[in-house]
Amino acid sequence: MIRKLDQGKIPVTMLIRLALGAYFIYSGFEKVGDPFAFLKTIRLYEMMPEEPPYFLNTVAAVFPP
Repeated sequence: MIRKLDQGKIPVTMLIRLALGAYFIYSGFEKVGDPFAFLKTIRLYEMMPEEPPYFLNTVAAVFPP
């Protein structure tokens, strides 16, 4: 079914990839814009130890939004 849709001028899979890429870029800007809020959000899940603190900070910096 997707192959039939892809035969148009702009392939559907390319539109899906562009939309997903735009979402990740937007989420990245949100994370960079307020890194402390993102760190608090990760801390609320209580899945990572808070000690040592550099571990949680590293995860917040590296983890995708």
